[in-house]
Amino acid sequence: MVTRYVTDMIADEYLSWQKGDSIFIATPTGSGKSTFILKRLLPHAIKLRKKIVYLCNRKTLNNQLLVESHRYLKTLLSTSELTQEECGSIFITTYQHCEEAKEYPYFVVNSERLSPDDILYYVFDEAHYFLADAPFNTNTNYWYDKNFSQSISIFLSATPEPLFCFLESFVGCSFKLDLVVKEIRSNDFDRAFRFISSAAEQIACNQQYHFYHENIDYSYIHPHYFNKLCDLTPLIANSSDKWIIFTNNKETGNELLGRLNERGCSAVYLSAQAKKQKGSDSYKEFLNIAENQRFDCQVLIATSVLDCGVSIVDQKVKNIVVCSTDKDEFLQMIGRRRIRPDESINLYIKYCKPGTVNSFCSKCRNQLMFCAQFSQINDITYEKVGHYTANWDGMRPRSTLTARDRNDLVKQTPKFHRLIYNKKQMAFPDRGAYSKLTAPANDIQLLLEEYEVSRSAFVSLIYLLRKCRRQFRFLQSRCFSV
Repeated sequence: MVTRYVTDMIADEYLSWQKGDSIFIATPTGSGKSTFILKRLLPHAIKLRKKIVYLCNRKTLNNQLLVESHRYLKTLLSTSELTQEECGSIFITTYQHCEEAKEYPYFVVNSERLSPDDILYYVFDEAHYFLADAPFNTNTNYWYDKNFSQSISIFLSATPEPLFCFLESFVGCSFKLDLVVKEIRSNDFDRAFRFISSAAEQIACNQQYHFYHENIDYSYIHPHYFNKLCDLTPLIANSSDKWIIFTNNKETGNELLGRLNERGCSAVYLSAQAKKQKGSDSYKEFLNIAENQRFDCQVLIATSVLDCGVSIVDQKVKNIVVCSTDKDEFLQMIGRRRIRPDESINLYIKYCKPGTVNSFCSKCRNQLMFCAQFSQINDITYEKVGHYTANWDGMRPRSTLTARDRNDLVKQTPKFHRLIYNKKQMAFPDRGAYSKLTAPANDIQLLLEEYEVSRSAFVSLIYLLRKCRRQFRFLQSRCFSV
């Protein structure tokens, strides 16, 4: 439960923020981060005849913010209808749109080109996106060399650790890829882990960074545990309350949907694909959540499409089910339901065995080893093979990887294709990311000449592996198995 809201925490301090400052608002879900932007910063920007660019990570959140911003603008301007110019006071878009259109820091809004001089605030909502989505979205590399000091940059996240790692890696330029690659190839992860653990401390040393942080009281949660999601079917079917269920994959979600429908429950499955089917129940609930912050069905089954930023304000939702073992995802998911002081929530948590976490550790490690090797696919070293003469220095070039290593690496590429990308065509998702359909695994020349490792994915995997290893040790120490 939130003990203090962002608007109260910051008060009038925003008036002293200067161009080039970076503001970190790392407060819990439901603490009013976006409300602060709309209630305080938007009127201030309009007064100065400036604009706000607001970036978010999911289309659902984008739509919800559009509805909320128009509501605030109508109240602020005392009008029932907004003109196109008035709507343009705040431009809300997604990170994915910026990556495809290459639209940061310049934007085109209502046929008007906006430069950093026109923009008072750049707001990066759910800013952990830069690393959180990196293992499956190579376009996140668009951000690693960007200048975030064009105006006043505001980073919002209830789980800021991935953001700190991203900024310290690329903006702070502390991440030395060549050094980390050598250590990872020799199975030494300690230096990389130390860098990840110190990222927040390094960020805090920058005088142009301003931090606002608040802890949360989780006493409103009543935890319960389960082994398999299907075990909850009778409990859900006999309940009169609403449920939000977060699944790890679409197969599990569809299976649960079928079981609940057989028992006569009103259930809807909401995924990135399902919400695009106009006229379907998923599409209707998607619009309902965006416009009204609620859903009509009894049980909403969702994937990560709903785990960031989206608000559910409905007292009938008294049960949340989370299958994820990832700390950041877990906190984001339970934060979707906005809680009032007198409310409580039943939280159903899937038992996590050490073996499950260890399997994920192995997966991250294999992905990191692939990245480390692929980053050296074009590297050349020189070895002395003769004596120096007037026409020859006695050195011969030698590839860092052996021919066998290179061939094995190329064979692995279809499996790890989401970790490399074509930098020149990065803005086109169907062409930028490596595709096993368009780039055969034996086409080594294409890989050598055009593709490179996703830097953001590399840092993200180090962050994930460190987090998983700590979780694995924790579970082992407590013999937490079922």
